[in-house]
Amino acid sequence: YSSFFLIQAPRLWPFSWWSPPKKLRTEEEKKRILILMSDTGGGHRASAQALKAGFEELYGDAYKIVPVRVLRQRIRNGLQKAINFATVVTDLTRCHNTWYYHRVDRCFVATEASKRQALDMGLKEDQIRLYGLPIRPAFSRKYPPKEKLRKSLQMDPRKPAILLVGGGEGMGPVERTVEALSKVLDVEFQLVVVCGRNHKLVERLKRREYPAGMQVHVKGFVDNMPEFMFASDIMITKAGPGTISEALICGLPMILNAYIPCQEEANIPYVVENEVGLFERNPHKVALIVKGWLGDQAGQLRAMAQRCRKLGQPDALFNIVRELSSMVAA
Repeated sequence: YSSFFLIQAPRLWPFSWWSPPKKLRTEEEKKRILILMSDTGGGHRASAQALKAGFEELYGDAYKIVPVRVLRQRIRNGLQKAINFATVVTDLTRCHNTWYYHRVDRCFVATEASKRQALDMGLKEDQIRLYGLPIRPAFSRKYPPKEKLRKSLQMDPRKPAILLVGGGEGMGPVERTVEALSKVLDVEFQLVVVCGRNHKLVERLKRREYPAGMQVHVKGFVDNMPEFMFASDIMITKAGPGTISEALICGLPMILNAYIPCQEEANIPYVVENEVGLFERNPHKVALIVKGWLGDQAGQLRAMAQRCRKLGQPDALFNIVRELSSMVAA
């Protein structure tokens, strides 16, 4: 899936985030950005919201996000000038060919595989930019060391931490994975379970009894996911491209336990072949992998964390935003 950007605007005043302008811009003086996306899942919204946040962080009130209905009315009345057109591809590897339109002004892709597909579809080298996926600005910030961060999250600073993510709707084999971890692991550890908006799952997990050495933190929908990811040692999640990109930035090895057929399927070999994680559906086998990583395979876990950081692209969002800004006529 992808997000589309159409850009047209009047002149931009000199501006930097650390030096705000002396007076606010009028509506006519702001650059106008139209974000089009398919609102069919959390990943779609996350990429669009990340880019909006990137513009706000870099340029403050220099830009205005334009509602679709406003542009539609301008086009109907013949008032809309020519608009620069860019595509931000938010799949990690191959995606549907229709996202690669040969007349686009700029096409932003996340990996070499996406770039090759764009070239195969007729785009030219100078139309393509390989920057990575646009991830929320919070993931590019500096955080305290892991032990200090855990204390601030009311976690044990010394116990290894596993992050189990069920997505915004708390879907997937979350309960069975929690049960498998409680039975298989024979070391002291802590588990953070993010259930999203699945309130019933939150209540069920909070009512469970756990072994003495297992500390469980059950969360619903959280708005500080970067902190939990930077504080963890292992993440168990489905193969969403945004979550994978976030984990790479955080240096967080992952076990992928589910995927949306076709749409997320190609993300699995990307993770496995780059040796930053594994794919396993079976909760018991997932628990065995975790046991090994926290035991005699700890060196493998450390090496994966290093590869994650090397592969992660924390500057992708701001590189894309700067390029989009440069496309707007002065």
